[in-house]
Amino acid sequence: MKILMVGWYSELGRDLMEDPEVSVTVLEEPSLLSDIPSTVSRVEARYQQDSDYQEVVSRLWETTPFDLVIAGREYGASPAQWLCDKYALPSAGNLATQASTDKSILRRVLEEGGLPTVRSELVHTSADVKRFWNGNPVVLKPANRHASIGVVQISHQEEIDHAWHAATSAGEGSGSIDRNLDWTYIIEDWVPGKEYSVESVFSDGETFHNITEKTVVGGGRFTPVRHVVPAPLSTTESQELIEAQVLLAEVVGIKRGLMHAEWKKDSSQCWPIEFAVRYPGDSISLLIRKATGINLARAWVDGLQGKLHLPAKRSTRSAGIAFIQHPTGRYVKIDGMPSLDSPGVIEVAWTANPGELLLPLDDSKARVGSITVQANDYARVAALLDEYEAGVTISVEHP
Repeated sequence: MKILMVGWYSELGRDLMEDPEVSVTVLEEPSLLSDIPSTVSRVEARYQQDSDYQEVVSRLWETTPFDLVIAGREYGASPAQWLCDKYALPSAGNLATQASTDKSILRRVLEEGGLPTVRSELVHTSADVKRFWNGNPVVLKPANRHASIGVVQISHQEEIDHAWHAATSAGEGSGSIDRNLDWTYIIEDWVPGKEYSVESVFSDGETFHNITEKTVVGGGRFTPVRHVVPAPLSTTESQELIEAQVLLAEVVGIKRGLMHAEWKKDSSQCWPIEFAVRYPGDSISLLIRKATGINLARAWVDGLQGKLHLPAKRSTRSAGIAFIQHPTGRYVKIDGMPSLDSPGVIEVAWTANPGELLLPLDDSKARVGSITVQANDYARVAALLDEYEAGVTISVEHP
């Protein structure tokens, strides 16, 4: 099977290429080619807010037609959908792709579909935010960016100008390309409640669902700092989220494909915050594998082809990841990190180098380390993450 991935994502590549019968070619921006391992086939073309990829892939298709085209990066979703339409390949569909990559479209689709949504408005200046303000907490966010980049909660009116600057000046970090892109911004009412993500594969009535517990850094920011699979919910609570996910998929027209959706759940209902039609980040696919035994990438591919095959008996373990909450300052050293020999530990990561400036965890790109564990149940996973996080000491110097 030949797959074209629009935008390299290492976790998706790893899970796809586990199958020796799968061949992956990556379409990537010229300035991001160095991110791709040398063993992976690649073709360069501009696809982020650019149509250069269309001619490039057209030439490629003459000698290498693909069985599937899927998005690796968030910004690859729209180009991947265009290619699926051109070559009559299965996909999530145009409405789902538009709603997943533009939050202003999502809010309109939710309202038209009768799903729970919040008051929202596209904004172009901080003055627009001030006009929207009604005294209750709101969230300012880019409508067409990814992850938690530029997402800021505003709880007091005097925070608006600072929040506008923070949202509009946020960079892409290591994912930055060699040209400026156009971003739009949306303001919406803040929704209280516990956060979850639901990862689903749809295949003409056959489905796979996973619910992930999500913890964010707080303080007006939404950077994830912990995920645990499966979320510790009752059967009734899980069913409420899954039913809401299925309804969302119906409203945006997904019959086949992957949906990774963020939800808030309060005592009354499930609130859709946003969703994506690309692979989940933050090692969630690894947590799903360790907890259930299911390769999410394989399920996605099978689902798109209308032949979703899931094991009759799944693993019922638990897995979680904690992103280390570091102090700010010039990094000196880290002590107390667990090793792969530590009980339950399956991955550890620390990418900061001495002298590097550790920034506040305002968005995902500021994270520099994580600890991933697995165990028989949620309580043990949570206890291990608490224990290992408490044992880590990070030394910094302040300029």
